[in-house]
Amino acid sequence: MEPLSGTHTNTQEGLWYHVKRTIVGTRNLEMSLIDFMFRRKFHATGGNVQLVNCFNAYISVLKCE
Repeated sequence: MEPLSGTHTNTQEGLWYHVKRTIVGTRNLEMSLIDFMFRRKFHATGGNVQLVNCFNAYISVLKCE
């Protein structure tokens, strides 16, 4: 039986796998997790197009102060 949220165990395990790979060896866990979530939300994980998306997302967040 799947939960009401529609989230499956494999989805959660896969996400946790990516989080662990991203934050290994970091000193500031909180900032590393925030950065991971931001990049994940704006599809800015690597490559030129994703980096442009990340930059534009940072700018849009700064404008909303």
